[in-house]
Amino acid sequence: MRVDQLLDVIRVQRHDFLNHLQVISGLIQLNKSDKAKDYIDRISSEMKKLSAITKLEIYELKAVLLVAANETAKHQIEFVYDINSRMENFLLPGELVAAPLEKCIETALKELSKPELEDRCLQVSINEFDNNIWFKVSFNTLLTNPGSLESKLKNCLGIAEGKIHLELRTFQNCTEVAFLVPGTTESTGMQNPKEQSYNFFSST
Repeated sequence: MRVDQLLDVIRVQRHDFLNHLQVISGLIQLNKSDKAKDYIDRISSEMKKLSAITKLEIYELKAVLLVAANETAKHQIEFVYDINSRMENFLLPGELVAAPLEKCIETALKELSKPELEDRCLQVSINEFDNNIWFKVSFNTLLTNPGSLESKLKNCLGIAEGKIHLELRTFQNCTEVAFLVPGTTESTGMQNPKEQSYNFFSST
């Protein structure tokens, strides 16, 4: 994660905040209180959605997703995220999850930025079950070089000592990457992920 990317997130948020204040002020001056209220409700709804990211307990992961939201907006890519865990019980180093997720998102942005693509969409889901955290990243284009991404991910996950299960697949015009990490360590009595059977792609 580059510092300049985080600074750009702050810059864009500050710019948007000032723009929102100007719009609301203008509507109030024009005595359009109903439209001002509707505008405030819409902005509040957007902020509530973003809070799913800001409430994450893993700072490195939070930074990766905030940068992703910023970059997808700049490239006019729809960013859909479904986060159902705050990861407060996550005991492994935060960068262990942030690094592979960042690689996935960087690759997706590169592939989705091709001008010939239409209806570009990046989806990220984070779910917790059986004391494990399941991550899935999908985007609606095929990888130019899937082997390269898989190699990068395996390098990122190498320090996990076999505790992380990784799957990557491409089909039709879509790419999906999923990896699962233990939410807790010895206290869970969790099997080695390689000894378990997971169907990452059975649900969204």
